[in-house]
Amino acid sequence: MLLLLIGGYSLLLTAMLLHTTSWLLRQIRLHMQEEYSNSEDFPVRFAGFVVFMPVLYLGAAWWLFITGDHDYNMWFQLVISVMHIVLLIRILHPQRKEYREVVEEAEELIAEKIETVLSDRGSGSSLLSVDAKDELEAKIRAALTEDRLYLNPNLKIGELADAVKSNRKYVSIVMKERFGSFYKELNRLRIEAAVRYREEHPSASREEIATHCGFSNVRTYSRNLKSGMQDKNTEGQFKEIP
Repeated sequence: MLLLLIGGYSLLLTAMLLHTTSWLLRQIRLHMQEEYSNSEDFPVRFAGFVVFMPVLYLGAAWWLFITGDHDYNMWFQLVISVMHIVLLIRILHPQRKEYREVVEEAEELIAEKIETVLSDRGSGSSLLSVDAKDELEAKIRAALTEDRLYLNPNLKIGELADAVKSNRKYVSIVMKERFGSFYKELNRLRIEAAVRYREEHPSASREEIATHCGFSNVRTYSRNLKSGMQDKNTEGQFKEIP
């Protein structure tokens, strides 16, 4: 009876964990599209890796609960220890930052959150008038196309806000309303650049196209190319790219 009660409660916890993991994946994807232009950036990649770890641990724990194998338990604990060491290494190197930089970023984030709470009770669009949005949209388009910021494979929305001399919150609002999302617009420009580069350099390899058009690697280039080909609004536009 005790085992049945523990098993039933564990099933409930498993369902809750799967639901939470699904929610976290959606939040990670949303955050990536709002803040990053490259899905290979460390925070996005790391979050996508870590979010599945509780599910893997739970699956291994279920197997231990069912089998009761002591040797398996020993290896299970050993693997968990190794994984914790790997996580520490990935967190601390080479992405670690100086204390001052971390404090400055935290202060900036807190200031933005306070401004949002005080001023943004609705969807956030009320922070900007239509004219202000039009002006900021023009600046963003100029920075992305004329200054060719999209060629930076690790461009973040904060860097774009600095380039147009605006607040990151305002840039985020305009990117979402006028461009769809920061991530989609940056990679749309990169794919269009890939089309032009292919026309100008017919013998260029995929690696060369990716390097010259703002993609961090061939895998990211291929993923965004496939996404562009599947988009009904751009159907057929990218079929000639190798």
